[in-house]
Amino acid sequence: MTFRFVGTDPHTGGEGSPTVWVEEESADLVVQGEEVDAPPPGWSASRTGTPPAVTT
Repeated sequence: MTFRFVGTDPHTGGEGSPTVWVEEESADLVVQGEEVDAPPPGWSASRTGTPPAVTT
């Protein structure tokens, strides 16, 4: 899998969260940030320990 960095929310006050990545082949999005109680209806969420490697 190859992930491409998309960006971070510019309104986070310098904390850099959430951060968004896209998986190149499937176009799946990975959002790294604070944990929420439950994803919005229709969304799925998984939890991982480390962010994907950056490719530019």
